[in-house]
Amino acid sequence: MSASSRWLRMLAEAHAFPFASEPSFEWGQDRLSREDDFTAAGCDQKLRAALRAQLRPMADRHSVDSLDTLASYAWFARFGAATQHREVSLDRELAALAGHFLELRGTEIGLRLPSTSSGVAQALGQHAEEWRWLTLRMPVELLVASIVCDVDVDELPWTVNLAHRELEYLLSSEDGRVAQTHLHIGAALSTSTLWSGFAATQRFSSLAIDPTMFDASWPIPFGDPTRFCSMLLVACIIRYCLGLYLVVAADGAEPPKFSSWLQDTMIAFAQRRRLGLLRAGEESKALSVIDACFGGPLALELSELRELYAWGVGEAGDNVAVRAPTDIRDPLRALITGRMQRVPVEPFFLRECLRLLRSQRSRDQGARSFSNVFWQYCRIRAQFHRFLTQEPGSTGLDWFSVFQSRLGPITTPLDSVLPALAIEAESRRLDLQSFEARTTPPRSVEAVRNTVLWYVQALAPESDPSDELASREATVRALRAQKTALPERALVFHFVRAHARSDPAYRTTANWRCSLRYTAWYQQQRIRANALEASLAQHPELLLIVRGVDVANLEYAIPTWAFAPLVRSVRSASLGAARVLQARKPHWKARPLAVTIHAGEDFRRLPDALRRMHELITLSVITRGDRIGHGLALGIDPDDIARRYPVVPQPRLERLDDLLWELACYRDGDLAPAAGRLLRVEEELKKHGRALFGSCTIDDLVEMRRGLSLSITERFLETGAVPPVDRDSLEDARVLSLSGRQLLDRYLSDDDVCQRGAEPVAVEATELESAMLRGAQAMLRRSLSALEVTIEANPSSNLLVGTIDSLRGHPALALAPVKGLSTHRVEGLAPLKVSLNSDDPTTFATCLADEYAHLYYALVLEGVASKDALDWLRELRDNGWRSRFSLPASAQPEALAELIEALDPRVVAR
Repeated sequence: MSASSRWLRMLAEAHAFPFASEPSFEWGQDRLSREDDFTAAGCDQKLRAALRAQLRPMADRHSVDSLDTLASYAWFARFGAATQHREVSLDRELAALAGHFLELRGTEIGLRLPSTSSGVAQALGQHAEEWRWLTLRMPVELLVASIVCDVDVDELPWTVNLAHRELEYLLSSEDGRVAQTHLHIGAALSTSTLWSGFAATQRFSSLAIDPTMFDASWPIPFGDPTRFCSMLLVACIIRYCLGLYLVVAADGAEPPKFSSWLQDTMIAFAQRRRLGLLRAGEESKALSVIDACFGGPLALELSELRELYAWGVGEAGDNVAVRAPTDIRDPLRALITGRMQRVPVEPFFLRECLRLLRSQRSRDQGARSFSNVFWQYCRIRAQFHRFLTQEPGSTGLDWFSVFQSRLGPITTPLDSVLPALAIEAESRRLDLQSFEARTTPPRSVEAVRNTVLWYVQALAPESDPSDELASREATVRALRAQKTALPERALVFHFVRAHARSDPAYRTTANWRCSLRYTAWYQQQRIRANALEASLAQHPELLLIVRGVDVANLEYAIPTWAFAPLVRSVRSASLGAARVLQARKPHWKARPLAVTIHAGEDFRRLPDALRRMHELITLSVITRGDRIGHGLALGIDPDDIARRYPVVPQPRLERLDDLLWELACYRDGDLAPAAGRLLRVEEELKKHGRALFGSCTIDDLVEMRRGLSLSITERFLETGAVPPVDRDSLEDARVLSLSGRQLLDRYLSDDDVCQRGAEPVAVEATELESAMLRGAQAMLRRSLSALEVTIEANPSSNLLVGTIDSLRGHPALALAPVKGLSTHRVEGLAPLKVSLNSDDPTTFATCLADEYAHLYYALVLEGVASKDALDWLRELRDNGWRSRFSLPASAQPEALAELIEALDPRVVAR
């Protein structure tokens, strides 16, 4: 990581630490104290020590004293507001932090232009880069609430607009059409929306969070899943109590002392239950909720906490249906009436709390009890944010999978309305004309049908929670009443690559141990592919919405040859469905399914990534007009990555595959070997071949690799056994030599080969290899350009998951060269079509409009003129629109109504 990126990460952590860290929760202070020399005083000495421990892994050359000075700078000196005070209340500290970054401009909140010696664009770029790191460590709505604390206008957008006027115009329909083509719908909401949904649903037992769904093998806030879930419910209860107190304090009379009022309220909540879990006389256990808010013991079980919350809110019950966003009833919403109904609950609630804090302090009323409880609530809420948002520095898709898996228990109660909420979130501050969402393909025809209906109904949410059929009929009526076109919509079903050896779902097969065979994974995914193919055969109308397939997640977990048959099979089935649909509904102009594959994003070594991308072409996985997700490997400088990672351990078989691919490129004439390179490759191939198979020749190994593209391998995946040489496989037998076929059999089925292939070997980066990699990148870019394949760039995702440490060095700048930027340009390389997307907005604390802004400011910091940066982003925007999979017919309400009727004939018959 570069020194500048490391510094910004450390500074962001220091700024967020008093508001959003577990140590700050542990000590529970509502102010920061210092000595005359700006060293921390009292309890803040412990807080500074905890921050020092947090920063140590990224400290590089920073000494202990330097880290302490950083804390003093971030907490007391940077903004000037704290320098005159030995004690600074956290609301003042928050106001200084928010005021440094943000300003209110009429009816929007934007980045404040810092007063520096840099030019305007450069200064804003530096500010935006720092803001990017800060929002990964603490919730944005807390900063927003502070900015609007003294403003009586409730028609504010309540979100931060990073774009300036010219960039906003670029994202409007007046200038062009914006498409979102890479979005995983299960991670498409802000943590603020998820928190409000969590607070709305957790009082119902049918939607209660299940701690066992969290992976306890990774660190979890407050120590373990059960404690974490309990603390989230504690925060919900405290949040509602704070809301009640705001109502009491707003009636004009002198409000009661908060500490005694809170205790009385908690006892009253416990006494409201009828068939409660607390026995008579045990209501005082409810007071342990207050103790837990300050790190004390909690006397209530998770189920008892949920019951206390339900009876406190006054909406206890076992069953609730959430079929539309309006069904999500945040308990605080009931406390907000009149003009306040139109604002989002959480930032408005935070603003009112901050207002009360400032009001009580100005009247010298000693609001410490309210202040302490409020900040403890904010810290629990911040742990929710940090738990779901990928921590900077945790690079790699396996780390990403940890954060993404945490979303399931949180989003499950909102599953029915995820599409509607995702569309709303991604349309923020831009005119979205095409929306493609990705989700896992279901395992049955019925489930595929219901998934599409679920998605379509979210386009015009009309619901009757008590009757599914009535809800669909209401949606059809609403669609037919719609007089204007809707944005285009599409679903892309993605097969998820995972380590078969570590997934319990695959251990039911006898051969799960062997990571080389992949039959357990394939056969699980084959069920999903069969369901999708059968669905298209039964309901060709699905092609109005089901528009693509993808293979996502861990790239190195599943080889290309193991998933290629799935993709080709589903695409072939869609060809037949498209022909039927074109005859049945020619006005829809339906096309077969397109393909987009996650590739070139996460890899051990660059040759591995380029090989896998090339295999997408040679194995006919992608064809003309398809897309590749991320594709970072195409724009990474081989010399740079060799300097950063001179020696990398790699499984022996993976290294063998890389060398065989390189040799094939030489023999096919795709690459020209540098002097001495071919000999080096052949020597290493012999060494690894002997280690894996014993006696074998290079030609045998080449034959073995060729066999992976033949039907022998596909039949092996289908059956889990190597097929004999019989009449059905004579064609394959003629293609492969006998020794090559024998080697292929061992490659696919020999446990000993599997175990030896998993052995790590150290691979050194050399100048000769770097030269080969530059040639391979040029070859791939020519091929992909000729196929008109689009690369889906996702800046924040690539920053946190990929090998880059700053958006200034984003590979997209090399894939689609920018006018005025020579540092990323390599002469002779074919430019590629690149689109811009947001990937997993929850995990990366972003949205599509922010991704455009982040990349714009990165260009500005690289010295690109504002006009040239905007022109380049306009090109990416247009690429996204041209490469979209969605059909224009999906924007027509009548077509969507027809689809619902085709998938559920009862809607017409009734």
